[in-house]
Amino acid sequence: MGLTAVERAELKKKAIELITKKKNEFEQEIEDLKKEHFERLNDVANYQKQHFRSDVNPTDTIKDVLQRELEGEPNVNDT
Repeated sequence: MGLTAVERAELKKKAIELITKKKNEFEQEIEDLKKEHFERLNDVANYQKQHFRSDVNPTDTIKDVLQRELEGEPNVNDT
């Protein structure tokens, strides 16, 4: 014997509730991961600010930096 229309409707309602609950949990987990990711990026940026010279362009070679210092050119951040 099959389910009655009322039983099918109740099961459908429960299924929708469970799917919605799982969807919300996944969305929250995604938001948490995004937040964690941006916090890590911020930590990396802060580390770089503390441990690397701010007047050196990342694409500069040592020769470029020394040449600018010898010629007395302004730092990258001064321009």
